[in-house]
Amino acid sequence: MTRHKEMDMKKLVLAVGIAAGLVACSGKKEADQMTKYADQLCACKDVACAEKILPEIEKFSNANAGKEVDKAAADRYNNALTRVEKCIDKLHDDAEKANK
Repeated sequence: MTRHKEMDMKKLVLAVGIAAGLVACSGKKEADQMTKYADQLCACKDVACAEKILPEIEKFSNANAGKEVDKAAADRYNNALTRVEKCIDKLHDDAEKANK
């Protein structure tokens, strides 16, 4: 993966994280789904796998933008998004190390 593509993906995740952090989700069901997405993405062994899941995460976040937020569910939702960001960063770091 090129460095440019890596940066584009990191920008996407950051944008999704920021948008979700502002409006989070509507409740438990959405927090459960975001946790499942985080689990799937964090199970990836390479960036290509993560790239397949990221569009689903972005679509899901956008679909839930602006909904009323239950604090406990919003916290779980945002924690799952933070895990997504950390896992993507790790995958990129591992790929960069492998290419050296």
